Amino acid sequence: MAMPTPASLAMARIDGSASADMKTRVATASKWSRLRAASARGARTSARLETERAPFVLRSLM
Repeated sequence: MAMPTPASLAMARIDGSASADMKTRVATASKWSRLRAASARGARTSARLETERAPFVLRSLM
């Protein structure tokens, strides 16, 4: 079954005609959306921590 468009979801919420199945799919989609956002935040934090390390300085032995 095709995923509903944001516009069709908004219309269903406005007129209250969303079915239980539709509400379940919306809840599942938003759960995955939150997980993707949290994962992206974690990746950005990880990348930022890697770039904020102190520079490594090579000293000459002479």
